[in-house]
Amino acid sequence: MKPFFIITKRLIAVAFAVVVIFFMILSSVFSVKNERIDGSTNQKRVEYIKNLGFEVDDADVAFKQTVIPQKFDNVYKQYNSLQKKSGFDLSKYKSKTVTVYTYPLVSGNREAHIIIYNGVVIGGDVAEISADGSMSALK
Repeated sequence: MKPFFIITKRLIAVAFAVVVIFFMILSSVFSVKNERIDGSTNQKRVEYIKNLGFEVDDADVAFKQTVIPQKFDNVYKQYNSLQKKSGFDLSKYKSKTVTVYTYPLVSGNREAHIIIYNGVVIGGDVAEISADGSMSALK
């Protein structure tokens, strides 16, 4: 005797719902966290940098506005690769005007740059202040 199943619309709907829920759970488990880091105030930016393990001289902060280009040249492609190491991606902000805050770090001859768009941290780096200085990811 062969077993058989009767496929009804209700069974199809339940199976579809189970599959959708399964993929929703799976995507939330394996997705990269899309945390919005609040950078709307100097205090929040300094706190963020300190949470990354750096000591900041927040009395000497500088800032400038810049536009992220629509088309990335090789320099911007390399810089965005650095951003991706910290979980950021500047390609989402092409043609947008952003503010770059520069904070001198207490240890070494380095500074932290934090890129802000609409009050949210969207990137940054730590750079050595010298002619042949290097740049590294924030995280």
